[in-house]
Amino acid sequence: MRERRPRDTRRHPATNGRERVILSSESPATYLQSQGQDVRGWRRSDAAALSAAWADSDIARFNGVPQDTSVAFAERWIAGTATQTLQSVVIDLVIEDDGVVVGEVGLQINRDRRIAEVGFWVTQAARRTGVGSRLLFAAESLASPVGDVDLFAITLAENVAAIALLEARRWPEVETTTAHKRAFRWRPSRPHT
Repeated sequence: MRERRPRDTRRHPATNGRERVILSSESPATYLQSQGQDVRGWRRSDAAALSAAWADSDIARFNGVPQDTSVAFAERWIAGTATQTLQSVVIDLVIEDDGVVVGEVGLQINRDRRIAEVGFWVTQAARRTGVGSRLLFAAESLASPVGDVDLFAITLAENVAAIALLEARRWPEVETTTAHKRAFRWRPSRPHT
């Protein structure tokens, strides 16, 4: 008899089932575990890594980063994300590789409209290693259990790396009202009614 996986476990197809996301009711975060990389919520000890990411010119160019990129401000920001996550308004997750933060995915949730805007970044050293795909997989996994939240990613048209990743993950492009931005939408599988 074939053993069925619990409903709260998802597998990333690119890893032939070696990677899993665990949706926990005890924690507001989703965890993805694979080959020395974990996706988890921000920790206060990550403040230096967040500060360094905000100071990275590529990350700052394509993502909204604060003017204050100090470690002290990063600590306050991380403390704020914990509160927002508990309120299910914003969910911010990091991916770490052997204990080092190498990327982040954030979801800003609008429950009334049943959508969440997704933003993500990957450190320069971790680009083109599958980190971005794992981050988007974690975001998709957050939307899948409820099945009623569509994900949107809006990026500058010149951000070819993000566009290539969204296309590779099969997020369909949707129309935008501005020529310098591109938008993509991901819909979880919904049961037929």
